[in-house]
Amino acid sequence: MQQFYAEKGVFKSDIDVLYYEFRMLNQIPLVADGFWAKDNAQVESFLLHARNLIEFLHGDGHLKCSDFKDRNNKKILPMKFISKDNIEKINEHLSHISSKRRKIKIGWKTKEFKNEINKYFIEFLEKISSSYFSEGNILFNISDFVSLIVKK
Repeated sequence: MQQFYAEKGVFKSDIDVLYYEFRMLNQIPLVADGFWAKDNAQVESFLLHARNLIEFLHGDGHLKCSDFKDRNNKKILPMKFISKDNIEKINEHLSHISSKRRKIKIGWKTKEFKNEINKYFIEFLEKISSSYFSEGNILFNISDFVSLIVKK
């Protein structure tokens, strides 16, 4: 069977991966009518990166917030802030082969959703040991992440 991917090894550390996800969540140009995003490709991209960060913060992903230690060298505890119902709706939206998806079209309040994720992600960054910011491809600090937040 032919392999359809190549591993590039782009990220040097976990903080690099988090920076990428946070940048994608905050810099996807959403086409919006008020607070409701309507362009499907942009919404799916937003939801994909939102889900990645939610899983990270909830402690459900491959990379979890509990993989990081705070300034007292203790594991960061998961931050559950999105309901299971909302996570299921994200998964249904991203899974194109779904009988529920054809019956229910969800309008996503992307601005409020993004703000909620940002709030908890910044809280996570404020807890972690500063040593994490110096192990990636770029020397990060919290302000590098905060500067990605587009306020519109």
